[in-house]
Amino acid sequence: KCLNNRKQVALALTLYAGDNDDLLPPYAYNYAGTPLAGTTQFPEWRNVLAPSLAMQVSNVTTQFEPMLGCPSLLSRTTPVTISTSTA
Repeated sequence: KCLNNRKQVALALTLYAGDNDDLLPPYAYNYAGTPLAGTTQFPEWRNVLAPSLAMQVSNVTTQFEPMLGCPSLLSRTTPVTISTSTA
């Protein structure tokens, strides 16, 4: 399921680039430390890809990961502990 979901996103990115002079959609970022601090660039890449992924732009922030994320990562209920000791 995870691999198929990621494949759908990759295909949508490829189609977008093909229609836009081989450019990828913009990634939203924050202008921290500038006069525009607190503002975010729009449209975010998920919003741009939403129509290609059969999603509504208005729901992309709540639906993207549940629909196209990796289910095993989303359903994890117990924290993972990584030991860094070398002994």
